[in-house]
Amino acid sequence: RVVANVEFLSENPAAAELFELVKIPLADIAAQNELLAGGENGDEAIRRHAQEWLETNRDLVDPWLEAARSAARRQ
Repeated sequence: RVVANVEFLSENPAAAELFELVKIPLADIAAQNELLAGGENGDEAIRRHAQEWLETNRDLVDPWLEAARSAARRQ
């Protein structure tokens, strides 16, 4: 669950929509935690993990991004 300032959310409807929609599977969070605990915890490794997750989960991510863009256009 994302925690964000109410004022920020009201000024940034795209972010608010994205935060509402994003749900990362618990198994994926656990896998990331294992990588971190295994020593892959530097900035570069974390960016790589995130990029790999995004590429692997395009079917989840693309609709989230489109909904956020749509919310921004309605502003």
